[in-house]
Amino acid sequence: MRTQFWLAPSVVLIYRSYYFQRYTRAILSYIFLTIHDHELEMTDRPPKHIAKNPTAQELAKLMPFVNMVSAVASVADTMGIKSNNFSALGAMASDILSQSEVLDLPDRFNVAFSSKGWVVTNSMSLDMIRKALALHDKGESEKAEEAIQEWFKEETIRLFAITRAKRFDATIGRLDQLNEALRLTFEERYISAVPLVLIACDGFAADILGTSPFEKDADLSVFDSIAGHPTSLPSLIKLLTKGVRKSSDDDLTLPLRHGILHGRSLGYPNKLVCMKAWMLMIALVDWAADKESEASRKEEIKRKENFSLRDFAEMSRKRQADKEAMDAFLPREITAPVPEDFDPSSPEAAIFAFLSAWQTKNFGTMAKLAVRNANEPINKVAGEMRQDASRVVLSSFELHSFTQSSLAAAFAVVSMRGQISSGKVSGKFKIRAWRYNAKGDFAMPTDDGYWVVAQGCIFDLLYQRTVETIEKENE
Repeated sequence: MRTQFWLAPSVVLIYRSYYFQRYTRAILSYIFLTIHDHELEMTDRPPKHIAKNPTAQELAKLMPFVNMVSAVASVADTMGIKSNNFSALGAMASDILSQSEVLDLPDRFNVAFSSKGWVVTNSMSLDMIRKALALHDKGESEKAEEAIQEWFKEETIRLFAITRAKRFDATIGRLDQLNEALRLTFEERYISAVPLVLIACDGFAADILGTSPFEKDADLSVFDSIAGHPTSLPSLIKLLTKGVRKSSDDDLTLPLRHGILHGRSLGYPNKLVCMKAWMLMIALVDWAADKESEASRKEEIKRKENFSLRDFAEMSRKRQADKEAMDAFLPREITAPVPEDFDPSSPEAAIFAFLSAWQTKNFGTMAKLAVRNANEPINKVAGEMRQDASRVVLSSFELHSFTQSSLAAAFAVVSMRGQISSGKVSGKFKIRAWRYNAKGDFAMPTDDGYWVVAQGCIFDLLYQRTVETIEKENE
């Protein structure tokens, strides 16, 4: 309050003066000059807390100055001073302050749950993290773990543990392992699912790292990473590799890798252990993504040291435009008959084009429309598409309905008929699409984006994962 009273006379004088706009720019310039005086530390030694990662520190170091800007805008509003400049300052400050709340969530989550086999990763839902922490803070630990388990739905696991893993691993057998493990999981056949997930985790990580991540001295460190922070994946692997010296059928709450795969720990077949095994796989995929982008992210940190006031203003305008577009978005749905004269930039056009390419064996087009790493060569992805599609020939398809739930997510319900080695397959399937930007991330409304199609639909047809089958499993 003292700060606001001190600022009030100055605000009036500045507002009435010719130099008002210079004053506004001076505040933001001061912010940037101060930040640049405290350059982000470029070191391979990870900080003690995730909140001290360089990316998090960018936001944290803004806070004292953003609070000052917010105070100026608040005083102006209280005094009835109307100005686009103050409104813009207030909007920028509110936007940044709303994000600051998430800074300590990863560390709080790991403190609360890492000893139980749950660690924070890039893919996790913020809503789930908040809910679990709120229950934990009330002393309701069991309900907190149930809230975490609820996030591990079939589609969530398929996206974050299987579809995203495919970009790093051209070995078709690994995808078969993961798809089979997912099927077994939701058939509640945990006695088979858990070892299969652990085997896939071991092989996937060893291919990325060059050695088993479960080796005693395996280096899992990654610069500026949530999943790769010592309190996340490295902590989880240390927990799951505890030695088991004798056989036991005591019920487990952790997927103890050595005990399970060496046949010593027999009490593992339960949902809790299985979901924690999938937790490990998702953490490994996020870690692999961070490892792959490590060099470019270091370069990005260096670039941000030269971030200008103009860049900041542009970023703020973009963020505000994104927010307005998301607030204004209305979900849309198309039911049969679905017209085929699609807008070429629409998700339904991408789904139709992907299926048409699959049907005509145009693997290059399939590759361009598939979920993939932005830097991955198209010809490599086309080879993978050829390999995948060779297992099931798409004979025909028909779109029954289409739903776009957000600006970056959509799905279609499609009848597909195909041929596999053992005979004909058919049914209605849900095919998902997402809007990506040029970097291969989910696109914001103001980004130049394009729609990609989840190529998991190939395996849905192969394994008869129909809409009806999934609905029955979720009952």
